[in-house]
Amino acid sequence: MSIAIAMLSNAANATNSVVSGMNNTTSASSNPTSNPSSNSQPSASVNPTPSSNATNNGTTPSTSGSTSINNSASLYVPSSSSNSTTTTSTTNGGTTANSATSNGTTGTTNAGPTTNGSSVNGNATNSNSANASSSATMSSSANSGLSSSTTVNYYSDAIRDAKRDSVNASFANNSIYKGAYNGFVQGLNGDSMASVASDNAEYVKNYQSAYAQGRASYMNYYSEGASEAAEQSMATTSLRDKPKGYINGYVNKFNAKLTKRPIYIYNHKPVYVYSQATFDKRGKIIKRDQRPQNKIHEFEVKRIKLAKSGLVRYYVKSHQSDRHIVGYLTTNPKFIANAYYQKANLKHNTDRKIRVINDKGIWTHGSKSFDTKHRFYRVGAKLKVKRVVRYKGVTRFYIGAGKYITSNKKFVKFL
Repeated sequence: MSIAIAMLSNAANATNSVVSGMNNTTSASSNPTSNPSSNSQPSASVNPTPSSNATNNGTTPSTSGSTSINNSASLYVPSSSSNSTTTTSTTNGGTTANSATSNGTTGTTNAGPTTNGSSVNGNATNSNSANASSSATMSSSANSGLSSSTTVNYYSDAIRDAKRDSVNASFANNSIYKGAYNGFVQGLNGDSMASVASDNAEYVKNYQSAYAQGRASYMNYYSEGASEAAEQSMATTSLRDKPKGYINGYVNKFNAKLTKRPIYIYNHKPVYVYSQATFDKRGKIIKRDQRPQNKIHEFEVKRIKLAKSGLVRYYVKSHQSDRHIVGYLTTNPKFIANAYYQKANLKHNTDRKIRVINDKGIWTHGSKSFDTKHRFYRVGAKLKVKRVVRYKGVTRFYIGAGKYITSNKKFVKFL
């Protein structure tokens, strides 16, 4: 009898195992979630939050809707342009994490990766709901960051393109790009800030910010140009490839120097004097041929001006000449030179001896301002120079014993 009872008990246990296995199979197959493709693209307008309905009889929590974005391993990327795409990565069948059983029931989740899912007394906790909330929060934070990144990209691209003087046609209608581009260009060119009459707050904001940035760049270039002009005794030949701030700084500083310290030049090769800074045949005033050094054509530089090509021109008037001439001359050192010797000339002439070459002769003076006259030297006289000194934009030769003479190339020449 006891053997028969044991056999019946074993048979019942076997039957229960089979039934339990069938229940588990039924639970796994009743999952309503289809297998989404790994390339599926979610809607760009809504981040759906799945509803999790766990029953007390050990069945699997179901997820409402066909494909849940937040229950799959995905990140929602907002469509900031027509070329933006959203890539969704899903896990087929999901992953069950830390599912616990109690009283013979099993709580499983097949709707995506879950964390710390548990079932107590046959009741599965709403881990999906917590995960959905966390995923929604992460998605919102990610969306906000991406939106900010997109804004910065439009702005920085506009600044970059403005420096290149090249508009990106694909961004031409974007208010961030347009505002930043226009603002930076006007600031970089030294223009006054425009009175922006626009109801587009985004355009105005980016215009004003970029203008300040462009203006700062303009002032930096201006300082560089002014510093360069302050160090030069003769104007540079071209400013063609320089920013507008550099050009304005250079021209303004050089012209400011000329009002206090004029420079004098002459042509050592044939040149034309023109009526305009941009030279053409119709603007020629007079030709000045090359002459012997004691008969050079001398000019006083009144200011500098740029031609349309970016070349620098001297605006001059004749000096110590029998004819009054006013016009523009080239700054090219192949044709033009300083009419006064400089310190560099003294270094190249180690014996430092000069000869008077002008028929008018020269005087020695008691100061470099030439206030008083002392001794007169006729043409052909030779003197030795001690050093070169500067006086109001021109130079003088100091010959010792408190005496100064002219360093003008029309009157003296190094031996």
